[in-house]
Amino acid sequence: GRLVVAMFPVRCPSFISDFAREIRSLPWQTFDFSPISSAVINLSCNICVGAWPLKDHLLGDCGLSRVYLFEDQFFAGWTVLVLKEHVCELFGLSKASRSLLMEEINHVALTVGKVFDARKINYELLGNQVPHIHWHLIPRLKTDPDPLKPVWCVPHEPVRLPVDQLAERVHRLQSAFTAPAACKARSRCHSTATATP
Repeated sequence: GRLVVAMFPVRCPSFISDFAREIRSLPWQTFDFSPISSAVINLSCNICVGAWPLKDHLLGDCGLSRVYLFEDQFFAGWTVLVLKEHVCELFGLSKASRSLLMEEINHVALTVGKVFDARKINYELLGNQVPHIHWHLIPRLKTDPDPLKPVWCVPHEPVRLPVDQLAERVHRLQSAFTAPAACKARSRCHSTATATP
């Protein structure tokens, strides 16, 4: 269904009439939550309300998660795998869901690594700024300016791809994710994970 939410936080005023006036003055935005209608959402979470990651960076649906191309492509192929459900910590998932999520991470990392001929994949699950489980999967390439440092410590200007290059990179990764071998591996992963009690 559709849900209307305020785009800005509302402070709690002293009187109900002030509160009602403040609510009416806020800019409103309509979000379509139909793709995640079965998931638990948090309206203060940028991921849940669809503000991040960017929709035109979507690479595909992995089952429990969706995978996106990260907006800064200084490290070419940097992807973000985002859990559909609003959960902040791994221990908030069932054992079966954690196992399936790790298989999805593995599938994405393997695909990205092959597409970009990565020497190494970095895996980052932080959540300090966006407390919603999302993994940064970062291929480290032969051209890496500082391969021994974490990406967060490598000074660089963010690389935002022009529209045509973004479309080409998204298409390249989407094609790799939907290759028959990748699909078979993913369906095997789903069938074994769902069979686990």
